[in-house]
Amino acid sequence: MPRVIFHLILFSQINSGKRTGIYFIDSTCLPVCHLKRSTRHKTFDEVARYGRTSVSWLFGLKLHSVMNDQGEVIAFKVTSGKQNDAKAGESIMQKLHGLMFGDKGYIGKELFARLLEKGLKLITRGRKNMKEKNYLPMEKQLLNKRGIIETVINHFKHHYHIWHTRHRSVINALTHLMAGVAAYVIEPLKISAIKLLAANNYLT
Repeated sequence: MPRVIFHLILFSQINSGKRTGIYFIDSTCLPVCHLKRSTRHKTFDEVARYGRTSVSWLFGLKLHSVMNDQGEVIAFKVTSGKQNDAKAGESIMQKLHGLMFGDKGYIGKELFARLLEKGLKLITRGRKNMKEKNYLPMEKQLLNKRGIIETVINHFKHHYHIWHTRHRSVINALTHLMAGVAAYVIEPLKISAIKLLAANNYLT
């Protein structure tokens, strides 16, 4: 099983989705055990870290993913649980061009400027203490469809079971994760943010 992880990663990257110019980014937590057992956990002791999501704390890793507007995987990255979403996401966003939609975890003037210089406009919702950003109507509508990536991540977890807390080794766990990603690359969900907008009469 450990021998195939490189091939799975290579296969997933070579067969990634189309560069459509409209992308969504998000991360999901991959806990290795319950927080109450984190102090005596051994298997992932060298790689797992404490981190915080919008929901709660975790001890484990994170999967950062970029999807296009058709729900296809464009790029992904696995980090420790404490890794900041914006810092981890920049490395998988910088080679893309067009529009990128993310949650509040990707807010940052410097990140926005660096990506814009390379041809990618990062669009997020503002925090309560921030001035409202002037986005184009189409950009606002696509931002409202950011949930498309959460649908894909939910499919990862519940259909392909990309993670569980019973792994006996790190390499086997990551191979299992990459197998789930590769399986989704072969048979992605048939969804489209553009079609959803059209169905709701947002497009003319």
